[in-house]
Amino acid sequence: LLAVGGRKRFCKDGPNPNDSANFGVQSSAAHFMGRALVGIHRDLQTIPSAALITHTHDSFITECDDNERTISRVIEVLEHHLNFSDPRIPGVVISGKADRGRDWSLVG
Repeated sequence: LLAVGGRKRFCKDGPNPNDSANFGVQSSAAHFMGRALVGIHRDLQTIPSAALITHTHDSFITECDDNERTISRVIEVLEHHLNFSDPRIPGVVISGKADRGRDWSLVG
């Protein structure tokens, strides 16, 4: 099996229908999140006080100063890397939205 990003899965015991159906989607999602992770980490380093705290499945947690300009810039970086299309999957737009709050219970 082959997915976006070139990830491969070899089915040594023969193809399992569930694995076959899920592999492409899950592997492609992992590829896109990894690509976003690298870009977000790189771009946040240019913003004083901003940092990437953690990444899990389909979300990134960042922190920064409580300054509207800084917060807006962090949101811009996140949304830039979470909204894109890939020529390998024509007609599909990947989208994500940044949310903000003073603690994790206030976002999402």
